[in-house]
Amino acid sequence: MDCGKWKTVLWSDESRFEVLFGKVGRHVIWTKEDKDNPSCYQHSVQKPASLMVWGCMSNMELVPCPPKTYGQFFEGDSYVILYTHKTSNNYTYDLHYWLGKDTSQDEQGAAAIYTTQMDEHLGGAAVQHRETQGHESATFQGYFKQGGIKIFIWKGKKASKTERAESLKKAEAYIKAKGYPASTYVETVSEGAESSVFKQLFQKWTDKGQTAGLGSTHSPGKIAKVEQVKFDATSMHARPDLAAQQKMVDDGSGEAEVWRIEDNELAPVERKWLGHFYGGDCYLILYKYEVNSKLHYILYMWQGRHASTAELTASAYQAVILDQKYNGEPVQVRVPMGKEPMHLMAIFKGKMIVYEEGSSREGSSHSQPSVRLFHVHGTNEFNTRATEVPPRSSSLNSNDVFVLSTDKCCYLWYGKGCSGDEREMAKTLADIISKREKHVIAEGQEPADFWVNLGGKSQYASSKRLQEENSSITPRLFECSNQTGRFIATEMTNFNQDDLDEDDVMLLDIWDQVYLWIGKGANDKEKNEAVVTAQEYLKSHPAGRDLDTPILVVKQGFEPPTFTGWFHAWDPQKWSVSR
Repeated sequence: MDCGKWKTVLWSDESRFEVLFGKVGRHVIWTKEDKDNPSCYQHSVQKPASLMVWGCMSNMELVPCPPKTYGQFFEGDSYVILYTHKTSNNYTYDLHYWLGKDTSQDEQGAAAIYTTQMDEHLGGAAVQHRETQGHESATFQGYFKQGGIKIFIWKGKKASKTERAESLKKAEAYIKAKGYPASTYVETVSEGAESSVFKQLFQKWTDKGQTAGLGSTHSPGKIAKVEQVKFDATSMHARPDLAAQQKMVDDGSGEAEVWRIEDNELAPVERKWLGHFYGGDCYLILYKYEVNSKLHYILYMWQGRHASTAELTASAYQAVILDQKYNGEPVQVRVPMGKEPMHLMAIFKGKMIVYEEGSSREGSSHSQPSVRLFHVHGTNEFNTRATEVPPRSSSLNSNDVFVLSTDKCCYLWYGKGCSGDEREMAKTLADIISKREKHVIAEGQEPADFWVNLGGKSQYASSKRLQEENSSITPRLFECSNQTGRFIATEMTNFNQDDLDEDDVMLLDIWDQVYLWIGKGANDKEKNEAVVTAQEYLKSHPAGRDLDTPILVVKQGFEPPTFTGWFHAWDPQKWSVSR
């Protein structure tokens, strides 16, 4: 049997419970052996406010069950369940006692006695029900309604005709890829006409024109004292609309021109080098696309981490010249190395390769190393890129695919947690990175030469969580700072190592652990406030987090692989100078 899996959805009233779950109820029965297994509690329905459950323990005491376990019963125990229903004038009560097939006679008797006593406490107004395992009444099963999978297609007002037509096919393909039942329900909603069911899936939904109070009026020109207000950790859970940061104006199939900055001028990039970005260069990418037969432009300014100050300045200057050429119409996007937006990756159809150093210009004095290691991240042509990382075994990560290019052959290393889609995208990139013979190796089956090329085998990010394919973990990174005079925590999206601010404290949530990363320039107040915030963060999390979740403190430059594994293309030598 199964139970509801809408664990991350918040219920504020019983009506939402009724809307999102069907009328056929299901509950889960665990064996005695399962009783101490934490996995038995991972998926459970959220209780309506009118439902309460108690368990009869071996010492004959009646103990309230945690709401997250409602709907889960152990066959060796007995339970008392009270359902309260509000009518127009008063309340009605249904009182059930449930007997597992292996429950003792003493526990059965205790459950019956407690039910009688509770009925007396309610003034004899309760309807009593005796339930036995495997023969539960429809009323009883209705309290623990089964959660089902439901897919929504949201259509924006500016979506093209093709996108609208293809949306249902995409949903069907998604259902098939995930192995969901063919009968999985699909609902289409349009921008501005979202159903209440759809809106209730979001913690905060604001309609256009909606106001929230009169707000505060501030007088300009005056220096105000910053009021010290305790930081509200609940604000860390309200995910803002992040779509703008990942906005896809189209599928990247428009026209693109690419230039490299050479001697402060624009030099067209040869076709064979399209998609190759070197850390010692700066590039301009002008993208053209049509909307309602009108041309629109996006101007990306990609700036390498090791580009000279002159090149960085020239890239900004040339961007202004191009912008003027197109009458100021291009949307300008500055792209620091390692922070490539999804749309930019889509332009190169999953064939973007980012090199740590060097240049693709003719006559470059930078020598190409004989051994190069690339971290491949992505599952399709819209979100995939390969990023060069130091050729050391400590750069590996069990959750992804890596390409190791040597002067003799090319290895594709598949981490235990990588998916089939990631492997397919890596094959394409490996053919671009190296023309030499390809050797596919799975984590744990590496030949000796593989480790030799990486300078020997050493510890790398290989925790069990990283080895889980299609893991449901979504790591979240917050910057904790009091630079404004007030302590605040700001979420960093699409984060990488460069987002770790040396002057602040960062909070990384990976669900079963919370890391506090201490930058070398963080002050004592930030350090102390961060620990408190981490505790408040767990307490206020809408998913009902375990308050005993470990909080680990790591110092800048001394990060363990269990921390670095959550960052794409981590450079273990980035702060080696400051150690």
